[in-house]
Amino acid sequence: FHDTGGKDGVGDYRPNDNVDVGDYTPRSVVGWTSDGEWLTYTVNVEETGEYELNSLIGAPGDNGRYTVYFDGVDITGTLAAAKTPGQYGDQQPNRTTVQLTKGRHIMKFFMNVGAYDVRGWIFTRKK
Repeated sequence: FHDTGGKDGVGDYRPNDNVDVGDYTPRSVVGWTSDGEWLTYTVNVEETGEYELNSLIGAPGDNGRYTVYFDGVDITGTLAAAKTPGQYGDQQPNRTTVQLTKGRHIMKFFMNVGAYDVRGWIFTRKK
């Protein structure tokens, strides 16, 4: 991950780094996002094909933008983070369709324009 600011949120979670974690019990989020920050994850795709990517994001405004990369390749273009009715704590679906290949990949979630909370991602194979 890359964080451009100091530690925000839950201070006792990963105290030696600057990842900004918010706690909306019973779920946690990466919050206090800013332009140019990013998160990476290892993803195992079980079958090549078309997938719905659902990014769960809580955004108080409609100016948030993000891009998803697999192995350094932009697979989404720049997407808008939809404004949510419950501000940051009300993470809602942000859906798009992506093409994925079978195997182990590094997913990078790049925050082109921050100012939202990120709960996670769901990939669903389309049939």
